[in-house]
This record gives sequence, C-alpha cells and structure tokens, in this order.
Amino acid sequence: SSPSRSLTRASYALHEDLAEQFGAERIGYRPVTTLSVAAEQSSAPRSNKPVPGQKKLPAWVDGYVIAAASLGTPKTTAQVHPGHLTH
Repeated sequence: SSPSRSLTRASYALHEDLAEQFGAERIGYRPVTTLSVAAEQSSAPRSNKPVPGQKKLPAWVDGYVIAAASLGTPKTTAQVHPGHLTH
C-alpha cells in the first residue's frame, strides 16, 4: 500500500460525487482503465504484451513495450476535464 493510497481513494470518491452533483458530461467525468506502459523506440516488430487483468495492450500503444502493468479499472480510476470542472 502506497502512502498516497488513502488520498487517491478520497479523490476518486470526491470526483464521483461531483459527477453525480453536476452531471458527468458537464465536468467531463469518465471512468477509465489506467495502465502503466514503458516502451522504447526499436526496429523490432511492435510488441503487444498482455497486461495482468487484460488480454492485450490497446492498439494505440506504438513501440516496443518493455514493461506494462494495470494501475486501475473503471471502478477505481476516472478522469475529469479540468476546464469543465473549474468553470
């Protein structure tokens, strides 16, 4: 467990509450799958290594993947549009 885990959970809950209060579309809220991907430029063919919990990396990952891990699911991570949230 990382030192920021409780802050991360509180932030997710707060943004979820704001989406309910103001409307998800209005603030640009969307649950997402979050990945950590390390890649390097290479002449080798594109690598599409599986990520634990997923079948393969998304098609937009372009490069030779040297490491990949799942950081969160739509039940644990989300995005908001900063401009829509603050205006």
